[in-house]
Amino acid sequence: MWTGGSDKKKISSPLFLSPSLIFAQVFDIPSRGTDPFESRLEYIQSLFGPGGSHCSDHVAVVKQEKVKDKQHVFDKLKEIESLGGEGIMLREPKS
Repeated sequence: MWTGGSDKKKISSPLFLSPSLIFAQVFDIPSRGTDPFESRLEYIQSLFGPGGSHCSDHVAVVKQEKVKDKQHVFDKLKEIESLGGEGIMLREPKS
């Protein structure tokens, strides 16, 4: 869950937050773990993406990006960290 900033103290106590301040960012669905990642991502989109059965202003599907090369990974990490992010997750295709 995310409150739109890097305020970890705030998110550690979500019961004290207004529901309108909490956002979920979905990047995988463990209950479909035997399916290839690409299939799981399509399923997530069908649930939470635009027009999805559970589409909400408080849930977003995390954008996935294919790695071009090693430098691309380092450049993306630097970009994410400069925006206050903590890091990136890497997945093997069809994993």
